[in-house]
Amino acid sequence: MTRSEGHHVAMTQNPTLSTQVAEEIRALLARRRISGRQLAEATGMSQSAISARLTGTTAIDLDDLQRIAAALGVEPFDLFPAELVTAPAASVKPRVVTRGGQPGRRLTAS
Repeated sequence: MTRSEGHHVAMTQNPTLSTQVAEEIRALLARRRISGRQLAEATGMSQSAISARLTGTTAIDLDDLQRIAAALGVEPFDLFPAELVTAPAASVKPRVVTRGGQPGRRLTAS
């Protein structure tokens, strides 16, 4: 197995959020026919820094995400996988807690 094959397997078996974001960025670059070199120029990052982030060698941090999103003319959350951004809000059940950390009653407008 070559190094790139092993890397691909590692990325698809248990992808980190950074790896998933890199995949979204690569897909967007491909759709827009933008090269890594062009993205590097637009972000002010080196081509090797962009490559390291897009291949998963280096994790994408929040500053990277912001710079890349700005260069692509999108919001940072647009670079997250759709299933993470569109999680149903109904699955979050509100819970009322009092000062002591015990469940309390809901406040209503008087």
